[in-house]
Amino acid sequence: AWSKQHDFVASTIVGATTVAQFEESLAAADLVLSAETLARIDAIDEAIPNPMTEDGLRRL
Repeated sequence: AWSKQHDFVASTIVGATTVAQFEESLAAADLVLSAETLARIDAIDEAIPNPMTEDGLRRL
């Protein structure tokens, strides 16, 4: 749901070991996260260093 609501996400990797897990992942395609939930996720993300950025700068 999160990746669907961000234009900069080019793809999402979904891994499942059971049909039930796959069906649960598919159901997330219809989920829309509220602005409050997205803000809370972003706050958590900003607090965790990301080794994929240069100089620790956010490039999103």
